[in-house]
Amino acid sequence: MLVRPFALVGFTYLLTLTAAVYFGREGSLFLACLAFLCALLFFAVPALRRQRVIPLAVLTAAVGLFGYAFAYDRQVAPLLPFDEKDAVVSGVLCELPYEAYGRCYYVLETDQVLIEGESPPQRIKLRLSCPTALEADVYDRVTAKVHLFLPDGGEGFDSRSSYASKGIHMLSYLYSHEPVEITAGEERPLYYYALKAREGMLAALRTRLPPEQSALVGGVLLGEKYSLSQEVKKDFRVTGVSHLLAVSGLHTAIVAQCLLAFFLFLRLPRRSAACLAALGVFGFMAVTGFVPSVVRAGMMCILTLLGIVIRRRADSLNSLGIAVLVLTVPNPFAAGDIGFLLSFAASLGLIVLSPALTKTMHARLTRRGWSNRLTRGVASALATCLSATVFTLPIVMLSFGEVSLVSPLANLLEAYPAGIMLLFGALAGVCSLIPALSFLASACSLIAGILANYLIFCVRCLAAVPSASIPMSERYLLLWLAGTLLLLGPARPP
Repeated sequence: MLVRPFALVGFTYLLTLTAAVYFGREGSLFLACLAFLCALLFFAVPALRRQRVIPLAVLTAAVGLFGYAFAYDRQVAPLLPFDEKDAVVSGVLCELPYEAYGRCYYVLETDQVLIEGESPPQRIKLRLSCPTALEADVYDRVTAKVHLFLPDGGEGFDSRSSYASKGIHMLSYLYSHEPVEITAGEERPLYYYALKAREGMLAALRTRLPPEQSALVGGVLLGEKYSLSQEVKKDFRVTGVSHLLAVSGLHTAIVAQCLLAFFLFLRLPRRSAACLAALGVFGFMAVTGFVPSVVRAGMMCILTLLGIVIRRRADSLNSLGIAVLVLTVPNPFAAGDIGFLLSFAASLGLIVLSPALTKTMHARLTRRGWSNRLTRGVASALATCLSATVFTLPIVMLSFGEVSLVSPLANLLEAYPAGIMLLFGALAGVCSLIPALSFLASACSLIAGILANYLIFCVRCLAAVPSASIPMSERYLLLWLAGTLLLLGPARPP
């Protein structure tokens, strides 16, 4: 019996989908057939079948590769003939708009697409670019003539794979001289109110903080990275702390722990407090837009909280594997989201490497007579940062083609202040939605803004260090070597 079956299947499935994103549909089909033949061989030979781990991993890889190719044929391939075509589309706005590069962007779920002489798919998740803002609310219906085009890229981790991870396979822009018909939405699902809460929190941060600080707090808290300047994004990338800009496991765990502590403070029974905290985590996932990194982290927190309810301790590796499967099985393209991969790798590092590294550091400090609360705290923080850095390194090399030499120091200086900033940013956003608590919103915004200034100052100073980041060749080979190590470690029973 496998000790951690969900960890084995989930990690293998994600690594397989990561390869599929890089190799594309044809490469995925070839590898899928090869993996399927290997799986048949393993299951046919009794001596190999008794290994259990390897046959199951190979079969999972075959399923993942076939699943990616199937999803591509259903969702992407039918849209390819309509690149650079004009169309009249009608659909519902399903996400909050955002501004970037002097334009406004909307996400539209269409139910009607008309192209003269063609029969395109009718249901498309479409990003719509407009020169000015539309007078429309979320879940209003928009009907307009647009120009369709595919995102840049093709195979690999590029703009097209990033959009695909969000379910968007086609882009469009609005003709300024064409009329736009907007009809008020007839239904407002629960997700509408989560989006309005997100909108209110972001508006409150922009009102109370300067643009650079509000953009960073909004990015770390809610994943709203469109307002971040290219300079700040570059500094975070060069210093190896880009994973802080994705709402990660650390951030979601902070939210879960604070919610649980709050309900326990109200003297609720521990199991009831865990249930309410789990609902709160789900609400946080909705407010952040169910982005892949948040769904992964949120699922792990919910499983941990449910373990309190049923009085069983959740296994961290199995929980991480379940979270990966929940996210990637319905959407194989989620593996193309760099934020999700960084979040997954950092969490895996914290689970697999951090405890052993912390124990080793504490033991050395004790032998040398340096063990006290301060040194043990510094050692624990250093072990956490090193673990996250080591495990995110292959993803950084894959996506950016460079390695930050100052990443361990940057993570040590930034990780915990970023968590505190997130907490005060969340309090500021929530209090701003309640008029009677607006005075608390101002105080919390001030603290979050000070911490944002500190984070920006640190990354700017470290990014200015000569050779802070160096280019890395053969990054795909290094990714696979690291991925193999990550797979074999957690898959082996203790």
